[in-house]
Amino acid sequence: MNGRRLLPRLLLFGAIVAAVAAGGIDHLFFTSGSEIGFFQEATAKARALGHNKPVRLVTVPHEHASLNAALGFATAYAVYLGVLGGRVAAGGIDFETIKLRFWPQQTIDTTKETIEWAKARNPLGPKS
Repeated sequence: MNGRRLLPRLLLFGAIVAAVAAGGIDHLFFTSGSEIGFFQEATAKARALGHNKPVRLVTVPHEHASLNAALGFATAYAVYLGVLGGRVAAGGIDFETIKLRFWPQQTIDTTKETIEWAKARNPLGPKS
């Protein structure tokens, strides 16, 4: 493949991988072929650049195995959401526990103490 066509393909597949990740897809089941290299390059580049949630490319040797692996993932997610919904329906949602989990008062207090300690050591007044 000549160099003039290589860069646009790398950019195209990078955009495809970014769009797939933005759509909430975290795994791509892929059967090896001539275009796999560009997908591998795009996913490796996203991971190397530290993108938030890069897509994981799962290479499967045959179409039937690829389809079954994707169906297995979808079934597992559906079962997980069903179990989660059942637990919420049975026990309800304890918002106070959620607040304590994601709003830890001890961490907030420690941060405030650290800020006050830093201000006491380094006053922001004019330097003489």
